Amino acid sequence: MATAATTAATTGPQTDNGRAYAGYVLFVLILVNMMNSVDRAVVNILVEPIRKDLGFTDTQIGLISGLGFALVFGLLGLPIARLADRGNRKVLLAAGLAAWSTMTIVTGRAVGFWSMLVARFGVGAGEATCYPASLSLIADYFKPEHRPRAIALFQIGLHLGFIVGAGVASTIAERYGWRAAFTVLGLPGVVLAGILLLTVREPARGRLDVTNDRRGEGAGFGEALRLLVADRPFVIMVLAGLFMALGGASLANWGAAYMMRSHGLTQGQVGVVLGPVMGIGGLVGTLAGGFLGTMIAKRNPRPHAPLLVMLFTALPGVPAMILFLLAPSVPLAVIGGLFGGVLTSMHYGSLVAVALNRVPSVRRGMASSLVILGQTVIGFGLGPLIVGAISDGLSGSLGTESLRYAMLMAPVAVLVGWSLALLAWRRLESAPQSAA
Repeated sequence: MATAATTAATTGPQTDNGRAYAGYVLFVLILVNMMNSVDRAVVNILVEPIRKDLGFTDTQIGLISGLGFALVFGLLGLPIARLADRGNRKVLLAAGLAAWSTMTIVTGRAVGFWSMLVARFGVGAGEATCYPASLSLIADYFKPEHRPRAIALFQIGLHLGFIVGAGVASTIAERYGWRAAFTVLGLPGVVLAGILLLTVREPARGRLDVTNDRRGEGAGFGEALRLLVADRPFVIMVLAGLFMALGGASLANWGAAYMMRSHGLTQGQVGVVLGPVMGIGGLVGTLAGGFLGTMIAKRNPRPHAPLLVMLFTALPGVPAMILFLLAPSVPLAVIGGLFGGVLTSMHYGSLVAVALNRVPSVRRGMASSLVILGQTVIGFGLGPLIVGAISDGLSGSLGTESLRYAMLMAPVAVLVGWSLALLAWRRLESAPQSAA
């Protein structure tokens, strides 16, 4: 005879209690994603004091804040995603959360480039569990038509983390030094890992799909990966998300340093200005895009219809990003950053939902990992490194303004991402849906 917990975990959120519990799970996952963002934001917002204290170049900062984290994330991402497709997702996620939060604290103890880089390796290893496990759980707690909104709500944790991380890190760094900020922002994640482990139930896979497609359930790692990359529209959507992340990460990782160098803001002022501008912009855009995607999905029978959100919002974000980077004053930069943050974050929930809805439930962990892998390894990994290298190369002729012009690669990347989304749309218009 099944227990109440087992029944609740397998029948889906059909009752009020089931829907309420699904909402609670989503709330916990939002907090997890928030800690995922906090542990990245603290490095980004403290670029200048870390650089000055430890004598790093912009290229070294780009390695620490981007590629150093992303390389390990990339190496472990797909194997961990395969574990998420076969094992207990909440246990995997709780272990990863505890690991990356602990390594965030260790980052604050670094004494030089290599010790900090190794600590960021540890953060990347832990955070590789976040999206495969979380997105797979969300797909089994919410029906297909509700997933764009649920995924968008999950993603607001990323922007809340930036707001909280920027504000807290700047305040603590000004009063107690940059090292203390890593300890204060790492500890809550360890506590949250215990809450996740004790209160979240593991649901049955594919329980809310219209057809519980389990094709390839017994496939090995290589075969499962081959089945995913054979879906051309899926691959194009992965690439579209990659270039959007490349643009967003370049601004997020270097925005604080740019505002301090080009506009003369102090560390405390950067936390007050940049955190709300980019964090609130991303928060509003993600929420609005998610709810808009869900509305479109309910009214339009085409499973890829929510992709329209990206097609109509990403392109106007390009001139807003250019305004942020070339503005002669702080108020104009704030306006550009705010609108750029809103418009270039509206796509996320719909893009991921359309991509995940195309694959069977038994491969969603790997599918979500591929989506996030490209964004993290290329977007969050190479993006900041490329900007740092360009800035170092231009510093001889442009001085402190070199970073401003190096960051102009961000709107170019967003333009490429939008073009790929348009290509995916055209293919999806003529391609059959592979999974519900």
